[in-house]
Amino acid sequence: MKKKQALIEGVNRLRASHEQAAGILQAIVHDAVRFSKGSGDLPGRRDFRRYRRAIKELKLQCLQVEMVLAEFDREE
Repeated sequence: MKKKQALIEGVNRLRASHEQAAGILQAIVHDAVRFSKGSGDLPGRRDFRRYRRAIKELKLQCLQVEMVLAEFDREE
């Protein structure tokens, strides 16, 4: 039961990390489109750093879920 709970929690964290990264990327793209139309600034470095950190967190969550799934495979 602990592994099943760990998998559920891992998938939930993975989904949250994905949503965060997607939101940051959406803001970057929005700023880039506005800039291309002449009505805004380029996305800032801070935005790209935030996106890079979000992607790192997403990768970490993926690895954690993969580890839990590997434990399920080992039992079978």
